[in-house]
Amino acid sequence: MRHRETSTTVNRQRSFVGLLASVAVAFWPAASLRAQYSADGPEDLQKGAGVRYFGSAKDAGGARLADVSFLFETGQASFVFVTDATGRFRGMLPLDTLAKPVTAKCWKAGLQPVRIDRRPGPKTAPPSVQVDCVLRASPQP
Repeated sequence: MRHRETSTTVNRQRSFVGLLASVAVAFWPAASLRAQYSADGPEDLQKGAGVRYFGSAKDAGGARLADVSFLFETGQASFVFVTDATGRFRGMLPLDTLAKPVTAKCWKAGLQPVRIDRRPGPKTAPPSVQVDCVLRASPQP
């Protein structure tokens, strides 16, 4: 019986994550149906060719923030990564994004972005870009 309860809990969690993704797309006009959601683990980042994106989200006081969404857009596709419990994210974009402008945005409910810093990694392989975001509480109406 324990296995069935765990399976049900996992299915509920997956449904909730799907609902959150749908809400993000509905309320964030820049996010399109072409968005690529990724949960690349450290082992996935070692495989294949691509541009490694990583970074963190912090509040104005410097504390890291979990569950902050980062949106990276090229002219043809969008990619979304979410910070983990330590306020960090990492993922990989296709290698051809090196030749294209990539815009970066970050957001979390109840917060507004203050600053986004982008730093390309060394010119050696593999290519990488560090993106850090600072957010503050949104003013109350």
